[in-house]
Amino acid sequence: MKKSIMISLLALMISVVSFAQPKPNDFHEFKAPSVEQIAKWRSDHMQKEYNLAKSQYDNIYKLYLKQAKKDAARMEKAKKEQEQIKKELKKILNNEQWAKYEQMQKRPRFNGKRPMPQHGKPGAPGQRMKGPKIEQPEGRHNNMYLEK
Repeated sequence: MKKSIMISLLALMISVVSFAQPKPNDFHEFKAPSVEQIAKWRSDHMQKEYNLAKSQYDNIYKLYLKQAKKDAARMEKAKKEQEQIKKELKKILNNEQWAKYEQMQKRPRFNGKRPMPQHGKPGAPGQRMKGPKIEQPEGRHNNMYLEK
């Protein structure tokens, strides 16, 4: 009995220690795909889904390549417009304001975590959120919570 408890505790400690190790930083720099890659990926998806003939695949590839080029041009235009706006902002703002603006632009926009709800408000821990009442025909049952 003592041996089985000791073995299970040892196994638990080993598993906890193994999960506590930091993960290596294998982050690779993001490189946007080329317009040809985008067109090929989309065409390949269509080929897989719809079992296209060779001529159909070629026509779809040309269509997606044309669209990807338009999208890339639109993105370049938007980047140029943003750079122009940034130049004009720099002329308008003073040095302190510009530094604050630059700092705000560098901060992460979304960290993957939802804001914590505050107590007493809908969504607070331990508080059931009430939704709309659902009309359900007699004799039909499912696993949804229904208010009566």
